[in-house]
Amino acid sequence: LVMAAQQEEAMEVVRQICRQEDCAFCVADPKRMQLLSSTLKGQRVLDEHFGELLIPLAGEHQLKNAANVLCAVEQLVQRGWKIPTEAVREGLAAAKWPARFELLDKSPYFILDGGHNVNAAEALRKAIEESYDFTQLVGVVAMMGDKQVEEYLGVLEPILSQVVVTENSWRDRVMPAEELEKIAQNLYVL
Repeated sequence: LVMAAQQEEAMEVVRQICRQEDCAFCVADPKRMQLLSSTLKGQRVLDEHFGELLIPLAGEHQLKNAANVLCAVEQLVQRGWKIPTEAVREGLAAAKWPARFELLDKSPYFILDGGHNVNAAEALRKAIEESYDFTQLVGVVAMMGDKQVEEYLGVLEPILSQVVVTENSWRDRVMPAEELEKIAQNLYVL
């Protein structure tokens, strides 16, 4: 099992299950990579095992995801899989994650992010703060009714100068725009 570091209580539960099931357990460590450069189009890193890598996804959280990939590859190689280093480099360089901190346009800047939970909002906020110096940032927001909507909006509140609410197309789970507007009005001036 390969996973990113989590809260210690969760890690211990996973460790116990892995021991019970006689399953190898590996915690991916993003510190294995040294950041060489970071742009809106991605990041270049130097990994202790795979050398220089291009990760075409922005945000520090994508380095954590890449560390998971590299840890998984190492676990497979230890079990006899033949995975060339060049294949790992090419695979990471070809990574795409549509609608996750995706830069669609630069004039004006238009970033699409389909994150829907508090952790996703925190990653989005951090990536925006790391990558941009906006004087005005408008968020166009639609949410599903079964998500932590107030908490999600609260994470983004410090960086958004304005919020426009709408609805997504998931009719069975959509939060009506009127309901989302009421929640947003408690946090923002609409």
